[in-house]
Amino acid sequence: MGAPTEVRPARFFRSISGRVALGFFVGLATFGTVSSYTILRMRQLGTDLQFVRTAYLDLAFDITKLNEQQAGLLDSLEQQPPPSRSLVKYNLGKSEELLDSSIKDLSQFAGRWRVDANRARLETLREKFRAGDQLAEAAFAEQLSPEARAAAFDAFKKAERHLKIEIGTWSRSLKEEAMKIAMNLEEIERQASLGAIVLGALGATLGILVTVWVILTLRPLRRLHEAVRKVAGGNYRERVDTVGGTEVADLAREFNAMAAALSEREQELVRSERLAAVGKIAAVITHEVRNPLSSIGLNTELLEDEVAHASPEAVALCRSIGKEVDRLTAITEEYLRFARMPRPRREREDMNGLVAGVVTFVKEDLASRGVRIITDLSPDLGPVSLDEAQLRQALMNLIRNAADAMPGGGTLTIATRLDDDGAAVISVADSGPGIAPEDLARIFEPFFSTKDGGTGLGLALTQHIMKEHGGSIAVESAPGQGTTFRLSLPTST
Repeated sequence: MGAPTEVRPARFFRSISGRVALGFFVGLATFGTVSSYTILRMRQLGTDLQFVRTAYLDLAFDITKLNEQQAGLLDSLEQQPPPSRSLVKYNLGKSEELLDSSIKDLSQFAGRWRVDANRARLETLREKFRAGDQLAEAAFAEQLSPEARAAAFDAFKKAERHLKIEIGTWSRSLKEEAMKIAMNLEEIERQASLGAIVLGALGATLGILVTVWVILTLRPLRRLHEAVRKVAGGNYRERVDTVGGTEVADLAREFNAMAAALSEREQELVRSERLAAVGKIAAVITHEVRNPLSSIGLNTELLEDEVAHASPEAVALCRSIGKEVDRLTAITEEYLRFARMPRPRREREDMNGLVAGVVTFVKEDLASRGVRIITDLSPDLGPVSLDEAQLRQALMNLIRNAADAMPGGGTLTIATRLDDDGAAVISVADSGPGIAPEDLARIFEPFFSTKDGGTGLGLALTQHIMKEHGGSIAVESAPGQGTTFRLSLPTST
């Protein structure tokens, strides 16, 4: 089993599904953040409210109640006759029970703001009540003298009066603190609500941005759909913008490549049909012209013999006619080769040897025209499957055109090499004037020629040969910079 395919995050988020998933997770994360923040703030606010209710509101209520009990006790102590020992003891016991209950309630909030201080104050107050209980015992002790009981009773009333003042002051202080805490909680609630609103707005904004992002990601699909319809209707020049690195852009690039391939195939089909039609016409015309040309040539030779001693002007005229007949005969032969080009019979051949043989054959003729040949044959080039006769003809056409492009002489460079795709390449480069841009797109059309007296079939025939071999021909040229033709043949067949 092979290793599992690794999904790269960058590649995943270039895909439509990845972007939609990212948008979903962003929205989900935003919603989760807003919800979590709101829940946590509400829970914190609830805890604070419980703290205020128990630690302050209940405490303030207890101290207020204690203050009321203390006021009732003082009122009863001022009456005549004074209250009984059991009533005083009952009132003091109720106050201590209230203090014990408050201390117990505060114990669950130990460590929080001012809780320990309030608890310590409650414990101190409870000790004072216990001390007052001892004074009350002395005030009602029967074994003491009336004067001693009266002094103890006055001390008890004075102590309870001080406790009343202390409890009243503390009660007011607790109310103020509770008010401050309530205002603080209101501020916390306002901030929590504002934070939830801000986070919600941020989440909505992110949701809108993600939605727009997904829409922009999917928008090229509509253009791609329209382009597909146009291509299906025969408009192979339609293209789609390929900006970006998403899979939609990759799909658009693939579509453009497909449209370009269809356009090229259509042009190739039109070219092939045109070549086939031209070949049939050329065969018919050549057949009709060839026999009369032969008769004209033969009769011209006979006429030249007859007037050889009579008129030098007539002899020159007959020779001129003979040259034109020979030129027309050569043109008809080229038409016939174009019309009757058979399918290649390919065999494994030494391409370098073929090129060297052609160079040797044309070297003397080109030297007489002032053209110097430079060869650069790659030693890495092995045997290539080709039709030797047809490839020789194609190479001869290129060499002939290059020589014609340098009537005053120049340099012709012929090289072979293997390109990056492993194809065998023959390049033919001249130092001529180059080809005009407006003519460059038409040089492979049949009967198009920039040379006086040219048939315009040489390059069309060369292109046909390369196509039949499964190869290609390419040209690079600029005015004043020469021209380079490249013949590419696959080496794998």
